[in-house]
Amino acid sequence: GEFAALRPLPQARRAVELTPEAQHFKAFKTVAKQKESARVVAAAFCPAKPHHCAVVSGTKVGLWRPGKNGAEAVSTLSKFKDLSQCVAWRGDGKLILAGEAGGSCAVIEAASKNVLRRLRGHGDAVTCCAFAAADRSRAATGGRDGRLRIWDVATSDLLQTVDAHSDCMKVVAPGHGGPDGWITAGYDGKVKVWDLRGGDGAKASKAAGSCVIAVDHGHPVEAGATFPGGAMFASAGGTEVKVWDLAAGGVLLHRLADAHSKVVTAVCLDADASLML
Repeated sequence: GEFAALRPLPQARRAVELTPEAQHFKAFKTVAKQKESARVVAAAFCPAKPHHCAVVSGTKVGLWRPGKNGAEAVSTLSKFKDLSQCVAWRGDGKLILAGEAGGSCAVIEAASKNVLRRLRGHGDAVTCCAFAAADRSRAATGGRDGRLRIWDVATSDLLQTVDAHSDCMKVVAPGHGGPDGWITAGYDGKVKVWDLRGGDGAKASKAAGSCVIAVDHGHPVEAGATFPGGAMFASAGGTEVKVWDLAAGGVLLHRLADAHSKVVTAVCLDADASLML
């Protein structure tokens, strides 16, 4: 037969050949490791000291901290009747939101681990949640039905319902417009900025809301991260990560095409937004 040249198999690069950034991340070591009894679907670090990590798994939310012999359990929040779906801390670290597959969202006091109240109103699973940055008594939840709901945490009142997305919502985050500004994203591939001023009242209003910016990520959005100040937003979905300038009306600033060979399911920033993971 004819001679056919074979390409050499790809070899892992030596550490000296890596870029300084790659060497920096390669030097990271596992500080703590803990196996959960069910699939981990979400995790969030407390923004206030001692920065406990809330891990969503099965029908519970576990609070963990790194210890000398691995991850140490601080406590387990297991007062859920259905599978837990998402978790979010308030800025001061005193309250926790935890969404359930049954359609409710628990408001938990971090110190006592007690469920203070449940926000009920979603007809399907609560897939994302967040506290407002400018108003500690305001919170938002997003559901599998694509609807955004705004709540008064102090009274459990549903203030507003918005038909935000045509598919499951995966991201909700406070925007830069005060307690009435929100950023959402979902499986319809859209990233939207909302101005919901004037939506309060004795009865929860169901309206299209005021969507001031809508951009297309091009893939179902799995996760997102808001830059400090809320003027920029990073969306992750498919194999791409995109960074949008919301202050300029949703201009695409950066596109990390094929960031991974498989679907990107999470994205986060460090404290000063100089590194993206």
